[in-house]
Amino acid sequence: LAQDVNWFEVVPPSLWRVAVASASAHNHSRYLQAMAVFRSVGSHKQRAPVHVPTGDLEGYLKPQQGLVMAVKEMAQEVLEHFKALCLTQQKLMRAANSYLASDFGFAALDESAMAMLQVASGFFDEGGARLGKSGLNEVVLACDRILGEHRNIADLMKERDEAHREFEHYNGKVAAMMVQPGDKAKLDRNQEKLNSAQTVSDNKRLHVDAAVRTVVGRRIFHARTTLHSALQAYARSVALWGARASPVVKAFEDEYRIGTPVEVVGFPEDSEMHGFNGVVCGKSDDPGMVCISLADGSQQKVLRAEHLVPVGEPAETEEEEAKPAAPAIRVNPSRGSCDGCDAEVALTGFASDSPAITDVLVGGEAAQILEASSESLRIRIPPGSVRGPVRVEVRRDGWQQYVTVAEAAFQYYEAMGFGACGHHIELSTPSQAVPSERTLSVATRPASLNHALAITAAPVPLLGEDMAMFRSAVALRRYFEVEVLEVADQKTTKALAIGFAWPLPCSGPTPSASSTAPAGAASAAAAARAADEVGSQVPDDASVAAASAVQARAALQAAWGRLPEDGAEMARAFLVGGGRSKAHLGGRELGKVSGWRPVLDVTAVGAVVGALLEESGGEISLTIFQNGVRRCSTSARLPAEWGNTAPHGIVDVNGNVRRIELRQGAFPPAEPLP
Repeated sequence: LAQDVNWFEVVPPSLWRVAVASASAHNHSRYLQAMAVFRSVGSHKQRAPVHVPTGDLEGYLKPQQGLVMAVKEMAQEVLEHFKALCLTQQKLMRAANSYLASDFGFAALDESAMAMLQVASGFFDEGGARLGKSGLNEVVLACDRILGEHRNIADLMKERDEAHREFEHYNGKVAAMMVQPGDKAKLDRNQEKLNSAQTVSDNKRLHVDAAVRTVVGRRIFHARTTLHSALQAYARSVALWGARASPVVKAFEDEYRIGTPVEVVGFPEDSEMHGFNGVVCGKSDDPGMVCISLADGSQQKVLRAEHLVPVGEPAETEEEEAKPAAPAIRVNPSRGSCDGCDAEVALTGFASDSPAITDVLVGGEAAQILEASSESLRIRIPPGSVRGPVRVEVRRDGWQQYVTVAEAAFQYYEAMGFGACGHHIELSTPSQAVPSERTLSVATRPASLNHALAITAAPVPLLGEDMAMFRSAVALRRYFEVEVLEVADQKTTKALAIGFAWPLPCSGPTPSASSTAPAGAASAAAAARAADEVGSQVPDDASVAAASAVQARAALQAAWGRLPEDGAEMARAFLVGGGRSKAHLGGRELGKVSGWRPVLDVTAVGAVVGALLEESGGEISLTIFQNGVRRCSTSARLPAEWGNTAPHGIVDVNGNVRRIELRQGAFPPAEPLP
């Protein structure tokens, strides 16, 4: 930034304050120097006009290039450290599971230690998923785009210099020929080449000027999308980690609450402490030490916490029994779309004379209070940028003293809908859906038993460890499920099939794992199909809509090509089901599956069928659940050419099943550990 006042001026005041605040923690004189510069340039109301210098362009652009490369390196290193940390945690949990499954470790953990292990395991799982949403991946991509612009300028400058050298070459030849006249035809040819070389040289110079002017004009945006965004993403990552760790730390501290009965373990049999049972009476000043006493208080000891096994809950004192219940809040519904929704907040344990409620925060964002009473609130939950559980805060007047927090009280999910579909499928929105979830999530097959495929408009979101950097070591898991809304009473050998499909690579940029489906993605299929009905007689006021529908149909065709009659023939899909209960990969039969026969099992309204896809090391596994019970599982090798796109959910609405609906925010049923 100190290289040129023009670069200095691109930094907004808010970012300067962050920078100088950071500098003050390390070097006070540097802080004072930065503040003096900020005061001298920060008061400018208008920024310098965009201009292209006539000197060394490479040296002019070098400071920005150096900053962007440093930001990219920082973001990549932080991601690598997060990856190493999360992989270490997972390695520890795998070792713990192996230990507990052995004869030696079968009964090694007491009930309290096992509970703490489960708390820590949940923290590890949530922490990895949350860190993946810090935004550091986006910072790396932004840096790559800017560095690409710099590489483009360097290539243009090379072409400009080559064109200029060619111009100088012919300019010298023409000048020499004019000094010593000779062959006029040769002079004319060289003059023509000189004119052409001058035109090319001028055009190349203009291209360079335009490219540099673009970079200079976007320098404010570039500074915010790199340095500013990197600082924000890093701080968010650390904050998310700390927020998730706090309840875990409290759980470990509460293990030895005063009054908790404990058993002493780990001492030799001839030790005076062997067989000593007591009650926690306090915490020592030394970390990890706990004070215990006999039940009558006649003897006290200070021992390390690992020697103490809680064997019960602390007895409540008369004062504690007389205390009113701690204030608590409960959100209904406890889960909703990332687009936001309305919800009821039940308030319990609040005193009747508590100050009035002023704010409700969901995931750190203010919710609109629609109605309020002493026992409940009706709020409008704001849109969420991150899937998963978030904390809910209820604040009152003087909220620093009157704030109630419920961790993971609400959970965001992405509303899903269908996009591409077969000729005999009609898409619609659920009749009872809330406004934020009115996507085309209902697929109906009115008649025929073919061309009944329905594909989700967006990739199925990842579960848990949804960070691309885990691809080489951790199974990537995706899950979606559908509910049967209508069945037909008819005899048929066909049946429902379900699984995942990968779009064609030529269909444009592959959506990332954390991407949200565009608001109109699901309706694109309906718009495309509507374009077929519009025909050649399009009303003037509908011409724009018809054009959009045609574009949507073209986009779907590019993404999926011509859909086959039957799901088993889908070229880039992994499905299970059908009349003969078989698994198919890329249109090729893998064999029969056992445990699930949709022609016999999926015959009633209300049946819920889910598909879980797990990918690890190039291997993919597809597991089918029905009504919360695991029914079958099959594995295959993921074709290499499929790996560059994210899979969508696919359902063949066939057999007795006539209508299905995507269930929003679905998670795979919990299964016991093996």
